[in-house]
Amino acid sequence: MLQRIGDLRRSSSDSQGALTAFQEALAIARLFADQNPGTHTKRELAVNLTKIGAVKREQGDSDGALAALEESLAIRRDLPQTDLTKWQTDVAENLETIGDLKLAAGDKEGALRLYEEMLGLDRTMVANDPTNLQWKRNMSISLNRVGDGKLALGDSAGALADYEEGLAVRRSLVEAEKTVQRQQDVALNLEKIGDLKRGAGDFAAALKAYEEMLLIARDVVAMDEAKDQWKRNLAINLSKLGEARAAAKDSAGALAALEEGVAIRLRRVSPFGAASPQARSPAPSGGRTSPSRSRRLATSSRVPRTRPARLPPMRRCSQTTASLPRPSPTLPTASAMSRSDWKSWPK
Repeated sequence: MLQRIGDLRRSSSDSQGALTAFQEALAIARLFADQNPGTHTKRELAVNLTKIGAVKREQGDSDGALAALEESLAIRRDLPQTDLTKWQTDVAENLETIGDLKLAAGDKEGALRLYEEMLGLDRTMVANDPTNLQWKRNMSISLNRVGDGKLALGDSAGALADYEEGLAVRRSLVEAEKTVQRQQDVALNLEKIGDLKRGAGDFAAALKAYEEMLLIARDVVAMDEAKDQWKRNLAINLSKLGEARAAAKDSAGALAALEEGVAIRLRRVSPFGAASPQARSPAPSGGRTSPSRSRRLATSSRVPRTRPARLPPMRRCSQTTASLPRPSPTLPTASAMSRSDWKSWPK
């Protein structure tokens, strides 16, 4: 009951109320585990610790989150593997979040070790149940995490290989079930690959990835025109494509993409479908427009939520090709942050 109350409070943005409920549930779970040590009581203890870790992470208490999640992981590792899939999903759930926390804290090697262990579990689950689409999607997410870890350590070639393998998996998922989520997954990997190619100076390969990503964005908007998030993603994609075209000396193509992206953004901020006088005012020479806040992605349960992310500022078209910066190889891109790349786990 306390877990349910905590879940409801968390979904209502009452993080402190949720934390209080989960901590009360944890105290009871510890008591039961001490009095009746067994698989069920230990599993409940780990569930409460995982929930506490998730809330503390949302509150910005990374140390508290890490402590709770590492305790949960230690418990889950020691549980009997009578239900192998359940054991694997529970352990992988903690590995993912602890890895994310370690990567954010600068422990790149530690994060990569955890991501690689998580990927190993996902590969085993897919091998044992190759028709399970969720396990395949989870494996693609783990491949991205491993790629992110390698990229943070400067291994661009290794990261690219993981992103490309993840892309192949995600293309197969679209073939099996063409949904907005599946298409967004493909677009995210195309973006990661395009960013790496562009950063390496391979503008032709970057353009190819960005152009396919843009086609997907247009398709998604056509499928669900009422959702503002898809229009935001489309504008971001047009910005990336425009910059890549400019870097490839295609000034006309760059201008067309950037202007279309600006038009979409201005329609989004004006209730009348046109820019306000302030929005139409040009930015100072060589400057940038003010970035806006994007969605928020939850960090705990591998269930898609949202996290704040900045939309990339629109650059003036007067910039020269040489002045266009390449994307950072260690930071998540804005559109990557605006898409969901988290796992869903059965409880």
